[in-house]
Amino acid sequence: MSRSSSSRSSRSASGRVWRAVLLALLILVAYWYQQKFESGDTSGRTDPPPATVQAPDEPAATRSQPDPAPAAGENVDRPKAPRTAVAREDLPPAPKAPPKAAPAPAQKGTVAKVNGYDRLEGCRLVEHRDNDGDSFHIRHGSRDIELRLYYVDTPEKYLSDRYEDQRRRVAEQGRDFGGISPEQTVQVGLAAKMYTAKLLADRPFTVYTKWESVYDSERVYAFVELPDDDGGYLCEELVEKGLARIHTKGEATPDGRGYRQYKAHLEAIERAAQDADRGAWKLN
Repeated sequence: MSRSSSSRSSRSASGRVWRAVLLALLILVAYWYQQKFESGDTSGRTDPPPATVQAPDEPAATRSQPDPAPAAGENVDRPKAPRTAVAREDLPPAPKAPPKAAPAPAQKGTVAKVNGYDRLEGCRLVEHRDNDGDSFHIRHGSRDIELRLYYVDTPEKYLSDRYEDQRRRVAEQGRDFGGISPEQTVQVGLAAKMYTAKLLADRPFTVYTKWESVYDSERVYAFVELPDDDGGYLCEELVEKGLARIHTKGEATPDGRGYRQYKAHLEAIERAAQDADRGAWKLN
């Protein structure tokens, strides 16, 4: 009984020694592991490559192209210089655009005030399909103007087959010239157009106007002073040649004669043309 108890005590003491030894070994191994792998000494250790994150595929149009291969001898590890933002105020000032040339002033003819009229000197006749004996286009400086003579009306230069009002007007003009036919009246109108062009073409002349519109149109009433060789007003010349009747708006003249006075003057000229059978008066 005592031998058996002694044997069990011996085995129990031996087991405790081995457990103590094993525990000491485990402590030594743990200490060695801590010193070797957690102190930053990485000699002899091969780390696994870091994991990479795959970016989502880009559209073909925007996918980045691979960098070109480095040239021979080029240090591929050389860091790139960082881009530095340049403040706007550090940039040199942009060159200023050359100033635009001022547009050339429009050429202007001479204008003066005379008894309430604008006196336009140096006017020129402009060829236009609508020109006739008492209404025509002119140019003064760089400006085109369509005029209508005061006091007088020359016959139409054509007889319309579409507009009854125009045919009635031609018939009225023929009656005022003593009862000539529409065809004869149109002939007088064409003669008046040619005579006005003959007096004014290729020569400067003077116009007097108050810029009064004719029946709300672009035409304006005016007196036309003939060139120096002829003198007088164009309206007088047309009445004297039997190419115009006294029939439209009148006004005091630029030289100071009143409406009644000047109209009486024109009527006297008309009677003289009738007596001399000039123009339309010789057709009746």
